[in-house]
Amino acid sequence: MKKFVIIVNALKDRHLAETKKICSYIRKQGAECRYLVSVDEQDGIQKVSAKSIPQDTECILVLGGDGTLIRAARDTVECGIPLIGINLGTLGYLCELEISDVYDAVGAIMQDQYMLEERMMLSGGKMNPAETELTGGVSVKKASGLAERTGISAERTDISAERTGGLEEKADISAERSGGLEEKADISAERLGGLEEKADISAERSGGLKEKTDILAEVDILAEKAASHNESAENGSYHALNDIVIHRTGSLSLVSLDVYVNGRYLNTFKGDGIIFATPTGSTGYNLSAGGPIVDPKAQLLLLTPINSHTLTPRSIVIDPQDEVVVEVGSRRAQRDETVEVSFDGDHGCWLQVGERFKIQRAKEQARILKFSKVSFLEILRKKMQSNGN
Repeated sequence: MKKFVIIVNALKDRHLAETKKICSYIRKQGAECRYLVSVDEQDGIQKVSAKSIPQDTECILVLGGDGTLIRAARDTVECGIPLIGINLGTLGYLCELEISDVYDAVGAIMQDQYMLEERMMLSGGKMNPAETELTGGVSVKKASGLAERTGISAERTDISAERTGGLEEKADISAERSGGLEEKADISAERLGGLEEKADISAERSGGLKEKTDILAEVDILAEKAASHNESAENGSYHALNDIVIHRTGSLSLVSLDVYVNGRYLNTFKGDGIIFATPTGSTGYNLSAGGPIVDPKAQLLLLTPINSHTLTPRSIVIDPQDEVVVEVGSRRAQRDETVEVSFDGDHGCWLQVGERFKIQRAKEQARILKFSKVSFLEILRKKMQSNGN
């Protein structure tokens, strides 16, 4: 690998001192490097989109902590570029390197001496009230309407062409009747010219109708695209490497969440909310809420209630291919409860009573570079002991 991008949390790397040193080192080794700031002191979090990453980038170095790495993985997952975390924070489960290890690691990466892990990610989005089947029905209805309009316009075009043919036929009859009478021939020729002119006008109108048909078709296509864009903007799908959390906001009151798996009712959870975690996220909020610790290379989905109002709160392990739907239930007549959906700790959207949110495994996977062959459990033990001290 010879082409690098650094994504840095400027709150952890003051004045970008370490970032500039690493950039300078990489360039001296004959490779390419540039850096992007994901968090700064003035504007806070700035999303680093996939579009901001050069297409020929081979490796992304992430300077900060686990949060910076998670955010970078989520925002650049479309690129499919491997990332490696450099810990400038405190704990750092996910960050492979400490700042003292960076230069040796960069040399090894340039020599293609590393391991690559693929981590499962989640995708989630607010569902339309009418569900996807009805959305498809609307699209079919629009398509049939477009075809109907096109058919009518085509029919008008045929009628115009038929009339044009009739005018030409009348011109031929007039020319035939003229016989040898010059005066009548002149009159007929004059009339014939007029008829030809009318025929041209009719043909022009026919072309105009065809043009209108094309315009109508184009307008309908643009309308559908605009509707699709607005729908994705309002009910957009979000990615998460750690977790998707549906939780209460505002006053200290319970929320009621009905959970369905593959269309079948599972349970109604009453409490502060629910965590849907990947194996990578099992050591995050899921761990704090009493959920199990899972090897990050595993393929499964964890459902962990937050402060569940029951005597036997339990996490549930779900197949990664399952589709989970959460509906916000009502606990009082006003039906004014509001819950928030967060993706890796960042705000995603709001849900009202009766609204549904779908969670499933993302098609993309995060690609994380690794060097150490130390087991995940050993790393976990060391990190937890360090945190305890």
